[in-house]
Amino acid sequence: MGRKGLSMNKAREILRLKLDLGLGAREIAKICSCSHSTVLEYERKAHEAGLNWSLLKDMDDEALINTLSIVQKDFEKNLCQTQKMLRDLKVDIFSPYMKYEVAKEIFI
Repeated sequence: MGRKGLSMNKAREILRLKLDLGLGAREIAKICSCSHSTVLEYERKAHEAGLNWSLLKDMDDEALINTLSIVQKDFEKNLCQTQKMLRDLKVDIFSPYMKYEVAKEIFI
């Protein structure tokens, strides 16, 4: 069963509350009756598309859908390429060594 998307009105409201009013993801999720991960997903897409509220508020629904869809397709393409590269290199990202290397890059 596929995931049902939000209406454009709800997506636009999520972005308005985040980009214009600066509310947090959990607060927006309560207001819009959606999960906070959905709020974070739309925030990520808007950020990657370089959108701010002054640009977004004047966009029609079709332009907004196209902009957010392109960002999602690029994200999925990059994720698939990374997964393929790791498979080709036979890298086990869950091995203790890799976990240590990732932690070292983040925290050291």
